[in-house]
Amino acid sequence: MIRYYKLLIAYFLCPLISVPAMAASAVPGIIPAPVEVEMREGVFAFGAGTVVRCSYELRPLASYLYRETGRRVRVESVAGIHGAQNVVWLFVDPAAGLPAEGYTLEVTRDTLRITGADRAGVLYGIQTLRQLLPPHDNLPVSVAEIPCVRITDYPRFPYRGFTLDVARTFTPCEEVIRLLDLMAFHKMNRFHWHLTDDEGWRLPLECYPELAREGGFRGGGSPIRNIYGAWGERYGGYYTPEQVWAVIDHAAFLNIEVVPEFDLPGHSRAVARIHPEILCRGPVDTASSAGYDLRKVWCAGREENFAMIERIIDEICEVFPGAVIHTGGDEVPPEQWETCPDCRALMEREGLENTAALNTWFENRVGRMVAARGRRQAVWNEAADGGRLEHDPVIWAWENHESVERAVRAGYDVVNMTSQYYYFDMKQSASEVGLAWGGVVDLAKTYGYEPVPAAEGDGRVIGVNGGFWTETFLWNGEWWRDYQLFPRMCALAETGWSQGSARDFGDFRERLDRWHLARLDALGVAYRGAPGVGIREAYAVPEGRIRAAYELTGSVPCTARNPYSHAADNDTRTFARTERTARAGDWFEFRFRSPVECGSITVRSGYSALPRFVIGPAVLEVSYDGRTYEVVDPRFGYTGTFRPRAAVHSLRLTVTGEGNGEDAVIIQDLVIMP
Repeated sequence: MIRYYKLLIAYFLCPLISVPAMAASAVPGIIPAPVEVEMREGVFAFGAGTVVRCSYELRPLASYLYRETGRRVRVESVAGIHGAQNVVWLFVDPAAGLPAEGYTLEVTRDTLRITGADRAGVLYGIQTLRQLLPPHDNLPVSVAEIPCVRITDYPRFPYRGFTLDVARTFTPCEEVIRLLDLMAFHKMNRFHWHLTDDEGWRLPLECYPELAREGGFRGGGSPIRNIYGAWGERYGGYYTPEQVWAVIDHAAFLNIEVVPEFDLPGHSRAVARIHPEILCRGPVDTASSAGYDLRKVWCAGREENFAMIERIIDEICEVFPGAVIHTGGDEVPPEQWETCPDCRALMEREGLENTAALNTWFENRVGRMVAARGRRQAVWNEAADGGRLEHDPVIWAWENHESVERAVRAGYDVVNMTSQYYYFDMKQSASEVGLAWGGVVDLAKTYGYEPVPAAEGDGRVIGVNGGFWTETFLWNGEWWRDYQLFPRMCALAETGWSQGSARDFGDFRERLDRWHLARLDALGVAYRGAPGVGIREAYAVPEGRIRAAYELTGSVPCTARNPYSHAADNDTRTFARTERTARAGDWFEFRFRSPVECGSITVRSGYSALPRFVIGPAVLEVSYDGRTYEVVDPRFGYTGTFRPRAAVHSLRLTVTGEGNGEDAVIIQDLVIMP
């Protein structure tokens, strides 16, 4: 760390010169990179004896500077700017000619001045000041010498956001607040809180308290079955009103607007399990799911539903002060509406040609409720597939770059959240932890993506947004969120803040590796490659495995597309998928053509990196003679490994639970190791 400290000073002790903002040697460690940097001779001694002077309104930011830099400075309220030595000045100057959220940071030998176009600009100047210091947790001296420099900076986009899904895996309030701190450190200003989905409802409501009280948990008597979880156990959680207010208040202090999402009309199984009356009329076949109702779409033809939705939106608008309310609109399965007599009658009455048009109609009606309360609606891009959306909503384009282009051409304001670049639940290398349906999303891919279509021209893309959907979070430990977000979050932040024409991945990588990762270390971030974390190739099939010949059979029929043979072909790219979930008494048997001598065998169910469509609670047994079996795992649920004591003739899984909360089971090839 002493070497780091000396290098930082050496880089800035040079003659007065203006340099491009992205030169790594000029702005070591500043992420996102500033617009303009002018270096000067000398240093400012920041620490003991330094006085922070500001208006009374900025005193909370002065205290934040004291707290986040670890320096024992004195805060004084002043009405104007006066000359003095060893002083940090914080002030807002709307006449400074800076764009919104912009700032200048000017360091001389005697003073350090942060001038913001607004309060947000002062906050972001403080974040840059933090990055001109060595990581304070490891600083060997009480006074830091900050190089004399003038930085002029402002954001490229007004919207620089991140989505945290807390519906699939609950994230405690203190972890949400920690994420807000890390967002602000990187000058991000929107937090999209995905609070409701099929797997859980985390938002407390006075009008319908049972939604969180019951819908915030899965398993163990909850009407919502385990999908990803610990079988037979009740787990989950929801936020108290005080915790929601704490998140909102903390975000507001950090210039972060909270965008709550009430996801509808699809992704609503949690609501439907508590209030099944919201669903469409008509026959329901639950045979494939062991009697569990998998329907998840609000009936559009049931007028009472809109009264319920309006009460919920009314309370959301009372609690959340931000300008935008997100109401979903994505991935609405058409089958329920197509077979519902009420929805068919509505479509005929309104002249709607298909269910895509019905989805747009639905979101327009919800949008009227949002607009009537002085807020702006945000929706996913599919909501606009069936016609024109009213009330000037913001489109969150997530499916692909073409969805961004379509929304831009249609004249909507667009937040670019393209999954192939900005979904941080995607794996970062081919054999690594994470999902793969959006492809491998590594750091270079995230950084190199240009979010504005070439022909856009009129500023319709208002910003960028990363996302973390938490299907796999529960299964991988507390390190998983940090590991997936960082350093890709740093790349996203620079895309949203720094000017697009100046971005250069090589320069970014140098600043990241040489300077910024040390700051993440000091902040306790378990980023990919951090000391003690490394690269997690948890789902890679190890080399040297035995490719034994065996046959897989079972009591549950498989689909023609994914037969049992796909889980016995020694090809990890294929798998078997059943036509229904597995119920108590169902069985699956792996029978080897010849007994196999090995060191270990791993039996796997569900997707390779996502514990969905798992077998669920079962007993795993082994036979060494082909006739008698002995138990090796009495609580098999997702995957299991055992070490045989002799050559293995066959394996058998016998299901002990009633379904997995799904309508199918996926079985993977065995992993047999010497």
